[in-house]
Amino acid sequence: MKNIIYCMNVYDDIYNLKKNIDVVNKEFSFPSIFIASNGIKELHSYDNVNFKYWGENQGWQLGALNSTIQSLKFASESIENYNDSIVVFSHEDVIPFNLVKIKKYIEELNNYDLIVREHNGRWSLPGISYYMLEDFIFNGTYLQFFKKAQIVNSLVHNSAEMTFGTIMNSIFQKDKIYKIKFDTGSKKLEENEMGFIHLG
Repeated sequence: MKNIIYCMNVYDDIYNLKKNIDVVNKEFSFPSIFIASNGIKELHSYDNVNFKYWGENQGWQLGALNSTIQSLKFASESIENYNDSIVVFSHEDVIPFNLVKIKKYIEELNNYDLIVREHNGRWSLPGISYYMLEDFIFNGTYLQFFKKAQIVNSLVHNSAEMTFGTIMNSIFQKDKIYKIKFDTGSKKLEENEMGFIHLG
């Protein structure tokens, strides 16, 4: 498997953040981890973790979206050669669980560039992609597009996921996005479609 770059965001959930780091280190053999925070200001005691406080909380959706983008920007600015890497992202409370499933999707990056969970339910709008912000995977070469990322100040239809979908569709070619159907019946503490568990 290619080198893993793992990115996370966090506001104030230090307990689940540390739990997530421990799981990622165990399952991915201590990869480079990049965490962008808009709440917690310091994190210590991890040799492979790069932590950055980037700004104050902007509210639930906007803050989560910007911290996601800032974690990817942080990685793109910190790693010299990421073209042969795989980027895995999850929120601090969304933890890798089914490694067989996750690695199966990582292998799909031989054919695709981005793996996302797509919601097609009642919140979706025609012509606007709704990609779940909780976890996604992409080919590391695309980190270059986040180097000059700006802070997002407004949301498409007041939705972080729709705004995220618009951003990712502007970066990745449509036929290179592997869209996994989001199960609207999934619950917290249950394994999701990509093999992660949401603890929050």
